[in-house]
Amino acid sequence: MTKRTLTLKQIEQLHEFCTKHYVPYYDLQVELVDHMASAIESRWEKEPETTFDQALNKVYSDFGKIGFSKVRMEKEAHLMKKYQRMIWQYVGQFYKLPKIILTIVLSFLIFILFRSTEKDSLLVFIFIASVIVFELIFYIYIYPKYYSIRKLTKKKFIMANIFRNVQGGFIIMPVVIFNLFGFLGDNSSLSFPVWLELLASILLVLFSILIISFSFYIPKKIREHFKEQFPQFVNT
Repeated sequence: MTKRTLTLKQIEQLHEFCTKHYVPYYDLQVELVDHMASAIESRWEKEPETTFDQALNKVYSDFGKIGFSKVRMEKEAHLMKKYQRMIWQYVGQFYKLPKIILTIVLSFLIFILFRSTEKDSLLVFIFIASVIVFELIFYIYIYPKYYSIRKLTKKKFIMANIFRNVQGGFIIMPVVIFNLFGFLGDNSSLSFPVWLELLASILLVLFSILIISFSFYIPKKIREHFKEQFPQFVNT
């Protein structure tokens, strides 16, 4: 007896089924469709009289009451952890030889700058303002031109969308810095104690490295990974 397999039309129906059940991302659909197709064909081997719709409903019921929601959330969490781990691996390079030499030099130069003025909080404010201006330039010009994924399809991809979640850390960076140093605009003449100047120097360099990773390293990696997995959908 010939093994019963899914037709191309039925594969398309599985993709449509995923979309109707709140999985709009094509890359996640591919994984789910592959799983469901194998499960349906396995069921046909045991129950050859089962229709496609019956087999599909039984396979979907195996996902439980929340259906594909758990799979989607797990995939999103997995990708977030993956790229967050890559960020800290990238940052870690600047605290190992040979790049740690550059990190120390930059921290020392900023420390000297703090020591040369009595308006330490003003320097931090300038740094925050510079980050905000850079974020605007990045989102308006740099990212769309050099790092966005130009798709040849209207399909949605979780990998392309995950960048927005990763960038959340980049967007709130000015707020984090402001709250960390805990100063107000009218305290711009406030001078930090030496230990805080040293700590501020180290942290500002760390924040700068994080900004570079959020802005250039991770978008580049996401784009590379997308092109590797879905070259047919990328406009180079």
